[in-house]
Amino acid sequence: QMSALAPSLTAIEASIDASPPGLLWGSATADATGCWLDPGYDFERCCVAWESVSVGQGNLECWTHGYTYERCCPTTLVPRDIFSCLDREPIWAQLRHETRLSRSASHWGLSEALSLEAARCLLGSLLGAMVHLASIAHISENIDLSVFWERADMLLTAVLRSPISLDEILQSGWSIAKVLLLLHYSPSVHAMAMRLRGDDALSSLPLPAA
Repeated sequence: QMSALAPSLTAIEASIDASPPGLLWGSATADATGCWLDPGYDFERCCVAWESVSVGQGNLECWTHGYTYERCCPTTLVPRDIFSCLDREPIWAQLRHETRLSRSASHWGLSEALSLEAARCLLGSLLGAMVHLASIAHISENIDLSVFWERADMLLTAVLRSPISLDEILQSGWSIAKVLLLLHYSPSVHAMAMRLRGDDALSSLPLPAA
């Protein structure tokens, strides 16, 4: 399976440079679909393509009584409050706050966010997995990053094949672009991306400074 994380490390700088001023710091708006009022039904369960067979149709068990993928899972350019996770575990708000301030993950309990099911907070789980990868890579260039990479790559793949636009991701308030840039300039993460995609495929990815 093609990695989603490796090409994202290549593209992130161009995406940031092309973004209009203020794009990364937008504010969320209320979800207008009216689909997520009943307990047990939410965007993560019904719309996210956790498996490739769900691309473009979501979870078929959700689509009854007038609810459809087209109605409930539109792609938007404006961030929706359903991705804020403010109504869920407090650790998600802490994760958002601490990563904005670039504080060390070891000091505020990243492990709690990592222990929760990814469907509890899609973008928060993605950010947590990428922060974890960056933290482990920072410890030593000799650590095997495979397990940490695979989790971050799996979550990024799920996000990218789900009905969530790049604009919405960047404006969501989660510091995903910042952490992708951090990974972009990590020597050990760079080396792993080179191994996964091949030297030629990443020839445009600059080597991080020593």
